[in-house]
Amino acid sequence: QANAEKNINKRKKIGPWGGKPVDVDAFHKQLNRLLAVSLGTSLSDPRYSVIGFKEIRINNREELDWMKEVFANAKFIVNYRRDHGAQGASAFWANMNEGDLEDFENKGDHAAAERAIEIKERELLDWAREQDETAVMEMSVEDFTVEKFNELIEWLGYGGCEFIDVLHSNKGGGYKVDNTRVLKGSCDKNVAD
Repeated sequence: QANAEKNINKRKKIGPWGGKPVDVDAFHKQLNRLLAVSLGTSLSDPRYSVIGFKEIRINNREELDWMKEVFANAKFIVNYRRDHGAQGASAFWANMNEGDLEDFENKGDHAAAERAIEIKERELLDWAREQDETAVMEMSVEDFTVEKFNELIEWLGYGGCEFIDVLHSNKGGGYKVDNTRVLKGSCDKNVAD
């Protein structure tokens, strides 16, 4: 039997098993470059010290852990809404199709939407609370205040600017953009960071 195993290991590997081992660090670096290019910049662009995006569909522990692994210096801002009833009645959830989320039974079923939201929120907040506070900041929609956004600026490592108001892009319903100037000063990345 030992001879048979030696012979198998000497065979030329073909197909999907014949490749070289993946250099995970190099792969992650390439994913970082790809993200930067997809956002219209590069990792070496001196105009940007932080690049990022809003993502609402990554909402489970495995995906978040993967994001944290690939984007090693990433900071996660975890937004959620404490009023699950209002969130369940929103246009997004009212038009959710069966099977789009686990535990969501019927399109337009606000109680089912509320249950699904509670489950996902609990999982997301449990994950967030297990992370280092320098990597994750929780922000409920109900806490969107000038003070909270100024905390966010500081947490991200910026100085020289402050929020003077909060934008309300969905104010009054719909998706109209509010062009009110809400930031005062010139945000500069802190040298200490």
